[in-house]
Amino acid sequence: MTTSKWVFTGFMLAAALLLCLFMYTSGPFKYVFSLGAVLIGMEYFKREETTKYRIWFAVLAFVGALFFSLVYVFLALGYGWVTPEQLPQSPF
Repeated sequence: MTTSKWVFTGFMLAAALLLCLFMYTSGPFKYVFSLGAVLIGMEYFKREETTKYRIWFAVLAFVGALFFSLVYVFLALGYGWVTPEQLPQSPF
């Protein structure tokens, strides 16, 4: 049974957001976000039998996590949560 595009989008965005939160959270609580992303992926894989949509789900969840990460960096710089002086300097 093929799931609808809205179900695919919802699962993918939820997994991407949890992966992004995993990247920016420290301490043991970060693994709760990782576990949540794994559970969302398992639930989607139970609903979708075709390999093509499973691969697209994994790839787009990863790309979405990178996109959410980029949005967070721009928001942090724009609102002053992090100043440019606090960013790591290039060794070149």
